[in-house]
Formats: sequence, C-alpha cells, structure tokens
Amino acid sequence: MKTYLRLSLILFLLLSSTACRQPLLSKYETRAVWMSRFEYAQDKTSEESQTYIREAFRRFHEAGMNVIIFQVRGNGDAFYQSQYEPWSDMLSDHIGKYPGWDPLQFAIDEARQYGLELHAWINTFPAWRAQDSLPPASEPLHPILAHPEWLVCDSLGNPMKPTAGYLTLSPGIPEVQEHVQNVVLDIVANYDVDGIHFDYIRYPESSVEKGYSHDSVSVQRFRSIEDNPFQLGWEEWQREQIHHFVSSVYNRITALKPWIKVSAAVIGHHHGVAWDGYQAVYQDARRWLATGKMDMLFPMTYTPIGHPTAPYELAIQQWQSMTHLDRPIFPGIATYKLGRQYTPREVYRQIELLRRQGFPGMVFFSAQSLLGVLDQLEKKYYPKAALPVPMSWKKDVPLLQPLQAQMEEQSGAVMLSWQIQPEVNKYVIYTSADIDDPDHILVILPGNQHSLRLSEKGSGDDYHITAINRAGMEGPAVVFKRQKIALKK
Repeated sequence: MKTYLRLSLILFLLLSSTACRQPLLSKYETRAVWMSRFEYAQDKTSEESQTYIREAFRRFHEAGMNVIIFQVRGNGDAFYQSQYEPWSDMLSDHIGKYPGWDPLQFAIDEARQYGLELHAWINTFPAWRAQDSLPPASEPLHPILAHPEWLVCDSLGNPMKPTAGYLTLSPGIPEVQEHVQNVVLDIVANYDVDGIHFDYIRYPESSVEKGYSHDSVSVQRFRSIEDNPFQLGWEEWQREQIHHFVSSVYNRITALKPWIKVSAAVIGHHHGVAWDGYQAVYQDARRWLATGKMDMLFPMTYTPIGHPTAPYELAIQQWQSMTHLDRPIFPGIATYKLGRQYTPREVYRQIELLRRQGFPGMVFFSAQSLLGVLDQLEKKYYPKAALPVPMSWKKDVPLLQPLQAQMEEQSGAVMLSWQIQPEVNKYVIYTSADIDDPDHILVILPGNQHSLRLSEKGSGDDYHITAINRAGMEGPAVVFKRQKIALKK
C-alpha cells in the first residue's frame, strides 16, 4: 500500500509538472485570507486594531486578494453585538464589557470600500480556551457558565477540564446545536456579511483516545431508537450529529438570506493519515458537499510538498477527487510557517500546484504572515484582479444589470456612472464584448462611477459594464458606446 501511494504521488507530481508553469488565469479565482482575532485584537487598543484592519484590507485589495475571512467568535464570546454571548475580553479589560466599537461592523465597512467580500468566521463548538479558570460572570452569561452540562465528556463521563486546550461543547446535545445556530442567525440577521465561515465544526482533538463525547445526553440519545433509528455505530452517530448541524444551519441561513455563502475550514486531510477529519474528529466534509449543505470548503492543508507522512500533494489529491460534487474547494497555504518550516518558494510552489490542478482559488493563513510576502505575490501571481468564484446553484438570487448607465466627458476625462444597487456586490467594467477574457477587465469596483482620461484606450470600441450579485453571479452587460466620445491623444 505504501509503495502504491508513493508511486501515485510521483505520477501526480510528474503530470503536474508537464503543465505550463504559469497557466492563464480565469477571471474567477477566489483569493481568500483568514484574519484571526489574535491578529487584530490581542494586545491592541481599539485605535490600533482599527488601523491594523484598515491597512491590511487596503494592502490585500491592492495585491489582488478578494475575500477576507474575519474571525468574530473564538470561544463562546463575541467580537460584535450579540444577544446570546458576551463581548470578548480581548477587546477590553473585562468579558462582557462593550469596547466602544464593533469589530465586525468596522470590518464590513472597510471591506465594502475595496469591494472585498467579508465572511464572518466563527469557532463552532469551542467554549473556552486553555486557562486555569472559567470565565467570570457577564451579561449575557457565558454559555459555559450558564450550561456547564453542555461540555464534552470523556469515556468515563468526566467533563473536559479548563487546561485541556479548547473546552468544547458537545455536538450531540440538541440544545448546544440550537444555541450555536442562534448565534449564527443573530449575525446573519443583523450584519450585512457576504458569508458565514465555520471553524472547529467537529469533535475536539483526542476524541478517539479519550472517548469524546460520552456526556449523558449523547449516550442516551445514541442508545435510543428515536435519536438513532438506523442503529449507527458510535463514531458514525457522532459524524451524523455534525452533519445534522451543518444541514440545519445551512437551511436556516439560506432561508433568511439566500445569497449568504456558507463555508467551513476543515482538517487538511479528509482521511487516511494520522490526523484527518473523518476518523480523528468525526468530520465528513465530503458528505456536506454531496448533500449540497455547504457552499465551499477551505481545507487546512498546512504541510509542505513532499512531507514524509502527510504530504501537501496527497491532501490535494483527496480534495481534487471531490470536484465532481460541483462545490468549490480552496486549499489552504500556511504562510504562518514562513521563516520556520516554509520559505517563500514553498508558498509559490503550492500556488502553482493548485493552479495546475485546476483548483479555483486558495486561502492563506494567516493575514499577518501574508502581509510579509504580498509584494512578491502581487507581482508574480496576482498582477490582475479576479472575481471570487460564483455560487451558481443559489437560484433564489436574481441576476442583475446596471441601471441608468451613463457616459459623459468631464474636464478632459470620461466619466462612467450608474445607479447604485444594494443587491449588487460589485461592478466590472470591460474593454471588450468578450467579457470572459480576464485581460479585458478594466476595473472591478464596489461603487457606481469610474473616471478615465480621454487619452486612455481599451482593446475594443466600447466599454461593457456588468453587475455581480451577492452570490457572485454576473448579469448581462450594459454597453457604453465609446464612439460618442472624441478620444484625444
């Protein structure tokens, strides 16, 4: 088996290397960045946090990134105004205290200026982080204090201790699932986010070894005909609990706002290695895609090409085998390892491999580490802007067309303008009727006007403008007739 695996990987790399080193880019390529709460909030004043977010978003936009995955829930706390969980103590001197600003709303406003998608990132089942004590009282009360019986338990029924990494709520308890879904729907209802992104949507580390989660509710439900009608085995029943959460929250999100993009960060290897999603933490991401209950996946593929036990290329093979499920997969690139296990060349190799293998994008962890290599990436890999991959299966989100488009000469320039539409995510201006060619993109912008010097010429006779709806789908073009303007040299 090991010999077969090695030969398979060698063949995979050989086939990859026969492709051109820099394939032509599609106009669709999701270029996402994970920005964690530790990066923008820890050990910073509110002013420093806001400056960090503002400058980082500006640089990401300039370098061709188009999606920001912004963390707003770490462990039962909130980086936004929540009716279910307290403000994080990373934002002030006390948990539950209003910090004087709203990080999620601030990030949304900054992202809108640059046409960046903003996806709210939540840690799904973690409830508290490795500390020697539980959180103090707050308003609202932290869920781990309000419901200590919700904690994951080991095979003997003992709940996790505060020194065990993340204290985790048990996915097998229906009240836990309802609470987390309420948290998510609170964000969806009250914030104009483009997506909801789930992390830690699984059982905790060491689940197999420690028997997580033998809490009394899960055990009782597992043994009952009502809650385990097909008499699934223990591990399969726990995968079913995660899948039930995924299905339920997806349906509720899309019922409220059909355009919201639902995604998840998943373990880098689906199966077959010592640390994988399927066996180690009961995470069957393939099933989420197959049942249409996840719009896209962001696998945390954080090992280098050629790693001796869990090579990057093996993970890529696994995720590539799921492309027939018609949901995009954007593998991760671990820029946080730069200066330690990774050189910039490793990052470049992984980008090249993903493009050669036809992946429609990638995601970087983390934002802070990515900032250090943005200049090189912009020049070498992202010289042109790209659109995030559209979610064409979201049929309840109508295609749109720019309204009241006008072109007029103003003080030696051509001003293109149109009516702003709240249902539109961004607009694209092309220099040709061939809008499928990324080389014809003049500009991608969130606003409703664009100015050109009269001496500026595109590759065609007209300008074409399209509207991208909230699901990323492009509507029919409106044509600006350039022959009406006397272009000057």
